[in-house]
Order: sequence, then C-alpha cells, then structure tokens
Amino acid sequence: MVLEVPDQGLRRTKIARQLIGEPITIDGRTIQPVARVMGWHVGPSNRMSSGGGWWLRLTPIEVIVDEGGAKTYQVPLKDGTRAALLGIFFAAFLVAAGCWFLIILLRK
Repeated sequence: MVLEVPDQGLRRTKIARQLIGEPITIDGRTIQPVARVMGWHVGPSNRMSSGGGWWLRLTPIEVIVDEGGAKTYQVPLKDGTRAALLGIFFAAFLVAAGCWFLIILLRK
C-alpha cells in the first residue's frame, strides 16, 4: 500500500513481510527461524529530495525443525512481550475500576 502526502512531498509505504532465516544444523537437526516484519517507510516522493525514515517491528513467529529428512515440523513461538503488556494493562484496569468503586461507596 502506498499513500501520497502531497503537501509535504512524502511517500509512505506499508511493509508486511515474512522472513525465513538461515538454516542452522545441530546434532543432525536443522532449525530455521521464521519472523514477521511489519512497519512503514516514509521518504521523499521524488528523486530530487532527500531524507526519510523507517518504523519496523520484527516478531518471531515460529521455528521450522527438520529431523534429518525423516520428519519436518513447525514449533510456534509465543510473544512474551505482548502477554506481559496485556497483563499490565488488565491489572491497571482492575486497580482503576476498584478505586472508582471505592469512591462511589465512600460518597454514600
């Protein structure tokens, strides 16, 4: 997806790709990491301008394991950062809701 910003002469390009890493062989097993890259590139809309920037997020999603050609399977990876942030968000929400409830009770 490409978005033009005419008043600033900038061009935004959305980036969404899946990357497969180099295979690593350990004790007859070959493992290969797989990650998702998402983000934006903002740069000049013509070749006469300069400057620009990137915003990227790299998220590991799985590992492909090859057992010496006999068996190949995928091991999904969980995003620990996302789980931690969701836990913090819900804890903060519960504290705020509890405080709000106490304020209502104490005003009566």
